[in-house]
Amino acid sequence: MAFPPTAAGIVMRRFLMTTLSPLGRAPRWQFWILFVFNVVIGAVWTGLQSAFADGDPRATNILDHMGQNYIAYSVAYMTLVFMILMVMINRYHDLGRSGWGLLWLTLPLAVIAAALTIASPNVAYWLGIEATAAKNASKVLWLMSWPLAVFLSLLIHLRCLFSPGEARANRFGPPPQGSSAA
Repeated sequence: MAFPPTAAGIVMRRFLMTTLSPLGRAPRWQFWILFVFNVVIGAVWTGLQSAFADGDPRATNILDHMGQNYIAYSVAYMTLVFMILMVMINRYHDLGRSGWGLLWLTLPLAVIAAALTIASPNVAYWLGIEATAAKNASKVLWLMSWPLAVFLSLLIHLRCLFSPGEARANRFGPPPQGSSAA
């Protein structure tokens, strides 16, 4: 994709390069743009769900009305999630941290997987506990994992949104142009 050698073209090229690649560093404003865009898309999605429900208790989900378009919306949203993940990695690089630190977000998923595994009757039998006790333990793990997921996600997002990047070059490259650190 060729952009004209204007200032806007150069900014757009840099934006796409850091949005589609986990290499390099990204300024705060780039994460802010994707964060706000994600919030707006989420609000529109929620509004569409409310609008399509029309008071019909059976049609409380937008998926009931979208049909084939659901795949297109899912692909578009997963693309946005991918872009946000790449910029989060680049923001971590700007902070002097490895992008692998974002794996902390997967910790609640591991807890949920453990909860679902413990709830299995076969696993409960193998562990030597009653099925009802296993289901209760599974519920506790499930309920504990959601606050953990929200807390970790909030912590990582706040750090990406508000922490200034390193002013000097670090192991991930020079400071991004257009950032307050540059």
